[in-house]
Amino acid sequence: MAHIIITGSDGQRSTHELKSGETVRIGRSSRNNMLLADLSLSRHHAEILPDSEGWVLQDAGSRNGTFLNGHRLHAPERLKPGDRIDLGGYHLEYQEKGEARGRVVFSDQPMASEGTIFLPLKDVMTMPEGMIPGQARPAGRPLAAAENMQARIRRLELVEKANLELLGHESMDHLLPKVLDLVVRAVKPDRTALFLKEADGSLICRASRSDRPNQEMAISRTIANTVLEQRVAILTSDAQIDSRFKEGASIMAQGIHSVMAVPLWNNKAVIGLIYADSRMASGLFADEDLRVLTVLANIAAIQIENARLFEDQVEKRRMDQEAEAAADIQKRLLPQGPPDVPGYEFAGLNIPCYEVGGDYYDYQGIDEERYAMVLADVAGKGMGAAMLMSNLQAAFHARVEMGPEPRELVSHLNNTVARVAPSNRFVTLFYLELNLKEHHVRYVNAGHAPEPVLVRAAGGVERLPAGGVPLGIIKGFAYPQGDIDMQPGDFIFICSDGVTETVNDQEDEFGDERLEKILVDQIGNSPAEIRAAVQKGLEEFAGDAPQPDDLTLMIVRRST
Repeated sequence: MAHIIITGSDGQRSTHELKSGETVRIGRSSRNNMLLADLSLSRHHAEILPDSEGWVLQDAGSRNGTFLNGHRLHAPERLKPGDRIDLGGYHLEYQEKGEARGRVVFSDQPMASEGTIFLPLKDVMTMPEGMIPGQARPAGRPLAAAENMQARIRRLELVEKANLELLGHESMDHLLPKVLDLVVRAVKPDRTALFLKEADGSLICRASRSDRPNQEMAISRTIANTVLEQRVAILTSDAQIDSRFKEGASIMAQGIHSVMAVPLWNNKAVIGLIYADSRMASGLFADEDLRVLTVLANIAAIQIENARLFEDQVEKRRMDQEAEAAADIQKRLLPQGPPDVPGYEFAGLNIPCYEVGGDYYDYQGIDEERYAMVLADVAGKGMGAAMLMSNLQAAFHARVEMGPEPRELVSHLNNTVARVAPSNRFVTLFYLELNLKEHHVRYVNAGHAPEPVLVRAAGGVERLPAGGVPLGIIKGFAYPQGDIDMQPGDFIFICSDGVTETVNDQEDEFGDERLEKILVDQIGNSPAEIRAAVQKGLEEFAGDAPQPDDLTLMIVRRST
């Protein structure tokens, strides 16, 4: 499974999974399936296309160009793991799950214990110098006793320095390269790489160092799996003569003589590993190197986990702040109170399921004789529904003041939603227009359920059924229009399906019948009293059950 890691100019990272057969359109238009909010990008800037061998990147005629690994793209190019795509202030990286990123790849190598140290994590601090009892010590770098003591002191100092250098809150992009800098200073490898486990268990290389940056680094998958599954640090002092690697052409071809792999263990779980290797000219690793690298990895893992938690907290705080700001904006888009219209009384209510929602209701005067009301329910909940709701609100206000026929207004809103909404979004809507002089109502029901009802003062309930499809499904749909008259004391009740679909602890729905009974019992009362009675009925019915959907209602009553 391939994916794109997206890093913005603010350092925030996200991931876009590449799905089989999907064409990924990239740009600043909301109609792209990878939206990058950067004014330097074209609305439709670039595309990632699937083909029989993988994924291909192509520029879409952008103004400022698409850059792949530093060069401007003039023709489509196939993506390789680790490829970097630069688009304005955004940096994208192509990765394939289960493979290391960039020029670091996994290869299948046989695995045996001959000539190899296996250091369990529980023995890191307690095991005496040497190796696990019963195993022959491999040929490491020969050190005189005094030199060995100096090396150990120097490495202990490095571990202390690691505690200091890795202390504090840093982003992962800054922390991981710093970890490898410490690895290089501690054990002086020719090449090293740091891998982190993804949520699905795959390993992704997040940082690497090499004295031959243009050469592919092949890591034994068997070693990696052993480190992760058995929680052991591994040292083979001469991979060229170790029987495990005699069948491993890639290791042999790279001229690797000494390999270490240690777990990134945060005292609770193994979250990845650090790999290091060395050639004969650089000297072989000794078991003391393995010990130091294992301890260093433990320190790094704790700080990586802290960095992850810190980034999660920062992201959550940012999301909470954005949600609060969005909720405040959305509240301002809804009526701040009932309008003052001679001969009529109004009431409304909106309670979103999350911080923001996709329900919308509004009142709007057209002229001295006509007054409009609308209630809409966007399919779905949360931020996406709220964005579409705000677009609908803007379109409604821009059009209703022109005084079109109700059917014409709803047709315009339908075309607007069809143009801007994704295919999985639609809007049910009920619109009515009051003639304040003749007390006549013209309405359009665009697929809205539950059906609004007219409750007569003399008794009886009349439903105002749907006469057309929800907005956004069929562009150019011709909506029929209904007509009714209102007598003194009559009221119209409109609500979203969050009212009738409220559930209790037994998962029973509130339903139309309970609602209708409350409404009939409220004949003669004001809209505010009717609203309060419906709220009380819903609360008593639901008990402690959570609110499953946005809940919106509005009432208009002819008073004289």
